[in-house]
Amino acid sequence: MMTQGGPGASSTFLAIYMYKEAFVDSSIGRGTAIAVCMLIMAVLATAVVNKIFAYINRNDERRRNMRSKVKISVLIKYIVLCSVALIMLYPLFWVFLSSLKENNEIFSRPFSFPLKPKWDNYSTAWEAADVPLHMLNTVIYAVCSVAGVTIASAMTSYVIARIEKGRKIYHYYSLGIMIPINAIIIPFILIFRKIGILNTRIGII
Repeated sequence: MMTQGGPGASSTFLAIYMYKEAFVDSSIGRGTAIAVCMLIMAVLATAVVNKIFAYINRNDERRRNMRSKVKISVLIKYIVLCSVALIMLYPLFWVFLSSLKENNEIFSRPFSFPLKPKWDNYSTAWEAADVPLHMLNTVIYAVCSVAGVTIASAMTSYVIARIEKGRKIYHYYSLGIMIPINAIIIPFILIFRKIGILNTRIGII
């Protein structure tokens, strides 16, 4: 939101574009269509990760033994979890229905099925949102941020755990966490502008 997606679309990703479509441009149908596309991509990514972990753990004898033992308590847990899942999935179903409606129908009949599904909301949103570019931005920001935080956290944790004066470093680190980001966002913007990385991918990361 700070960069307004610029320059060009280098600092825009799908979540911000969805917000602009739904709440700035008041095109709720296209905004919810983008949300459904994001959900489908997240499900596909999760399925791929699960397949990878299943492949790694396929020879785990203990898990096979646990699966072979069917208990009443496990059945009850699954029933409760399925019920909770249905409750949690209903908003996603509502988003899908809204993505097939026009704005006036969303407000007049919010919980009903669309009278005439507008499938072209998806094609319009896909073309207008430039989904491949925004997905690339999302992947770049997520991978680089997680990698940087992981490396920095690992080095910091090693110092805190292994070095005698690490406890003092931990206290300074805790004080840094207590400072709200909103209190230092203006100095950050000024520093980024000074070194020339404002409104760039490096600045966002």
